Amino acid sequence: MTDNLFRYAKAVHPDRDLPSDVRLVHNQHTMTIFDLYPKAKYHFLVLPRLPLVLPTNTSPPDKIDFFPIDLVSLSSLLRLNRHKKSPETASPPMMVLEKLKEAAEDCVAMIKDEMLKTEGFIWDIWVGFHAVPSMRHVHLHIISSDLIGRGLKKKGHYNSFRPDLGFFLHLDDVLRMVREDNIEALPKPKEDYEALSRTELECHKCGKTLKNIPLLKEHMEEEWEMLKANAKVWDDNQPTRARTTRRGG
Repeated sequence: MTDNLFRYAKAVHPDRDLPSDVRLVHNQHTMTIFDLYPKAKYHFLVLPRLPLVLPTNTSPPDKIDFFPIDLVSLSSLLRLNRHKKSPETASPPMMVLEKLKEAAEDCVAMIKDEMLKTEGFIWDIWVGFHAVPSMRHVHLHIISSDLIGRGLKKKGHYNSFRPDLGFFLHLDDVLRMVREDNIEALPKPKEDYEALSRTELECHKCGKTLKNIPLLKEHMEEEWEMLKANAKVWDDNQPTRARTTRRGG
């Protein structure tokens, strides 16, 4: 795994230390950056900054210091649940995930605004983690559902974002598992997730099977053109949500 994200997270003054084609926005706790190899028309990453200190929701108030080793990946973050002192103690993973969610919501709003300006309609945006990340330091993907980015070049790239396959872990599902089940690890072993990334290529919109990446990319471009053609605008100039899935009729 590469360490670029780790270096970005440690930037003391991101607005000065990072180039404009890397940093989108940042706040005290998180940083949103452009994915340098976008797999869709819109593709960003949200990562926790370092050092990271978050207040707890306990009484009296306390704080938790998160160390780099805690934030290597989603798996390492979930392991922090093993150190909860009591049910009333704040869940360390939830504390970080909520900060990432807040930043993601801001980014999604920006993407929707840009979609309207450039295309005149809004299409699906996915927010989630890779079960087996390729970069060190936990990061949340925010990606539009078209999947026609210049960085999508391999089967593993596509399958890692296919929303119905299981390798891409939607943020809402992760939050639910942490909140309701207090999980300390991902539901499946690493090997099972890696096997998912090697699954046969299949369009997540219509279910068509494609033999290779060039054919998949050609098909996804066709899906994108179809999506644009079917997009409608309400009389009050508010966008209708374009239908992005045709599976099942």
